[in-house]
Amino acid sequence: MFYQPFPFVRQKNMRDCGIAALRMIASYHGVRVDEYRLRQLTRIDRVGTSFSSLRNAAAEYGMKAEGVLLRNLDDLDLIDEDRPAILLVNNNHFVVYYGKRYGRYVIGDPARGRRWLSASTLAAKLLTHETPHDTPPVGYALLFEPQASEEPGLNLVADVEVTDRRWEVIRNSLGSAKVFFPVILLGILAISAVQYLLPYVTKLVVDLGIGAGDLAFVQYLLVGQLVLVLSKTGFNIIRGWLVLHLSLRINFRLISSFLTKLFALPIPFFETRRVGDILQRIRDHSRVESFLTQNALSILISVITVVIYSVVLLNFHPLFFQLFLASSFVYLVWITFFLRKRKTIDLERFQYASTDQSLVLQILNGMHDLKINNSQQFFHDKWKENKMESFGNTARFLRINQIQDTGTMLIIEIAQLSILFLSASLIIDNQITLGTLLSIQFIIGQLISPMEQIVSGVIRGQEAMISLDRITEFWQERDEAEYGEGQQLLPGQHSIEIKGLNFTHQGQHRKATLEDINLNIPVGKSTAIVGASGSGKTTLLKLLLGYYQNYKGLVSVGQQDFRQLDLEDWRQRCGVILQESFIFNETIRGNIVLGREYDEERFKIAASITNLEEFVGEMPQGYLTPVGRDGKGLSMGQKQRILMARAVYKDPEYVLMDEATNSLDAENERNIMEALQRFFHGRTVIIVAHRLSTIQFADNIIVLHKGRVAEQGSHEELLARRGRYFELIKKQM
Repeated sequence: MFYQPFPFVRQKNMRDCGIAALRMIASYHGVRVDEYRLRQLTRIDRVGTSFSSLRNAAAEYGMKAEGVLLRNLDDLDLIDEDRPAILLVNNNHFVVYYGKRYGRYVIGDPARGRRWLSASTLAAKLLTHETPHDTPPVGYALLFEPQASEEPGLNLVADVEVTDRRWEVIRNSLGSAKVFFPVILLGILAISAVQYLLPYVTKLVVDLGIGAGDLAFVQYLLVGQLVLVLSKTGFNIIRGWLVLHLSLRINFRLISSFLTKLFALPIPFFETRRVGDILQRIRDHSRVESFLTQNALSILISVITVVIYSVVLLNFHPLFFQLFLASSFVYLVWITFFLRKRKTIDLERFQYASTDQSLVLQILNGMHDLKINNSQQFFHDKWKENKMESFGNTARFLRINQIQDTGTMLIIEIAQLSILFLSASLIIDNQITLGTLLSIQFIIGQLISPMEQIVSGVIRGQEAMISLDRITEFWQERDEAEYGEGQQLLPGQHSIEIKGLNFTHQGQHRKATLEDINLNIPVGKSTAIVGASGSGKTTLLKLLLGYYQNYKGLVSVGQQDFRQLDLEDWRQRCGVILQESFIFNETIRGNIVLGREYDEERFKIAASITNLEEFVGEMPQGYLTPVGRDGKGLSMGQKQRILMARAVYKDPEYVLMDEATNSLDAENERNIMEALQRFFHGRTVIIVAHRLSTIQFADNIIVLHKGRVAEQGSHEELLARRGRYFELIKKQM
């Protein structure tokens, strides 16, 4: 196996190691996979990719997989050499094991590339202690066996190739800015014409002016040259202003379209992504914009300059042209040699930067908990560990730069010395004039800078392409609107009917979170959903808000299938308070109105029902008082009252609440719930709660247990049955 190249696929974000590892296995066995579909098959919303999801995804492509337990590294020697396996290292990262060679273990690490690890290094990463801790350490591996299909090639071909969206993203980002390109191109052609004439002017000045002793002729030529230089400078200034305007427009369109795409993505997408990964992709847009507006134009200008001066050089003397061609070839080969290394380092840099950003965000958001628990050092050590690895990445980058720049400088110096020697030889042999020599030196000087710009542009282009690949990964995701048919909900309120509902969080391949749910939520009534933690209450509420689309069974609003509804229209009719609802860095009023048209009367009603005046009246600017990010400075109860006011202000037809009062004191909860009962009149209300004071007035109470409906009825009916609900209330009391 060691005489064939080891396939390697680098992960695109921190949670993609399992996908990248499976793609390496597939590539080794000659199995073509659809990356987008593989991502859907292996995605798990809450716990990340698992051996179970990788095994099931492999089966979709005709590869049988089996998980095994490793007691020590000797067990790895039992794995067939032509059967690479996936290993779980550090309890949270998947790598590919290709075998053992010269006493070292060959590993394909999606985050760090191909690695040859010593036995001690691999053992420290692979073998971990189970519970209890005094048991011998063990490791886990997933072995693969390609299965022959009944029809050749049937299960070895990707379902559908994902459309390459890169150029579409670029076209969309240019937009109306395309009109500036003809003007810029015209300026480039004008500058090129000036560049073509300058060497000939130099030759005429030396040979005809200085050689003939005609100072007047020299003056005329120098004035002409000054005009050409001023024209070139003027065109460069105009081009600079156009490029600046262009870059601002492109950068705006890139980020704007990216945010539009983010808003359109389904909510489960964000449950599987770290904030650091998303922020890094926003930074990737700056790279793409910089390349499009600066490096791409520089490459174009440099290529035109090189072509023009090469033609002029060939016209002056073929030998100089051939020497320039040979040195340019060596120069480009030398630079190309480092492109792959640069790409690897750049991909690693993205991972380190993403991790760094995520850690810093966690530290800032969780500073109170870290200080209270004296856990600052733990996160500081994690940050330092990532930073030290990042420093190693930077050191490799600087080392490559140093070697590349040194070699480049050496090639240029040797080329210049060779041209100087050749020029001197030809002058001595009277084959060229002094004017020709000076013109050639001028041309060579003018060629060096464009060649460097071309190489620099190629490097920046490679980096921009890497960034573009990461950006287009987002564009391959299906928009939330694509899951439905965009039907508007019919006017008026409607009951909600649930029949045979089964739901499992995507990719988990385990027991369903909700199983065989049959419910009727009557119109204009209040329905409470209760149950122990983990019984599926919040999941059911999120399903009714369109968070998840991959459920089985029927959910209908009135006579309309929920999957066919326009989710934006449906959510517009719903007032929602979830446990993880967010307080924005806005005024209190801004957090309640949240971008909708301000209505004084509705606002007063919302504030009155939620008793906001009690604490807002003491604030310096009242409802116009800014609150910090995520409600910094407010108590949990105050935050919940603002969130309830947000839902009430919306004046919804349907109200969905998830533990909306669990942070309120008893007196405020009683007063607010009494006010809400009046507000709920005639509205369809669904309440998820534990507290008896919140649910006892509901018209219908549904009890969930382990994802199933255990019982339902009114508060009095359920107490009389002395069933699951009775036990929950008894424990609470």
